[in-house]
Amino acid sequence: MPESHRNCQITWDEISVKKDLVYNNHKDVTDGFIDNDDGKSTVNSKKLIKLIKDNIDIVKEIALNVKEAVSDQGLANQSVLNLLEITENRYHYNHKGAKIHFMCD
Repeated sequence: MPESHRNCQITWDEISVKKDLVYNNHKDVTDGFIDNDDGKSTVNSKKLIKLIKDNIDIVKEIALNVKEAVSDQGLANQSVLNLLEITENRYHYNHKGAKIHFMCD
């Protein structure tokens, strides 16, 4: 695959998830939601940053290059941008040597 075809973006949004477990007959497993072990229905900003960074690392492991990160401007995402020092004048974050541009939809 040409290098230019390996470029991608990571996108996320807050959603409300109903607690539900479903048996997947095809895979013989029980599918459901991820439990953060904290009893909260939301993810705090620091945990969200870790999830974003972990996903960028996973994408890199399959030889893709995250060039952009896109989210809405919800409160948690605003906190993420602040913690990563993303501003109007500095709209990128360096993750392990890779410059990732942040955008809001």
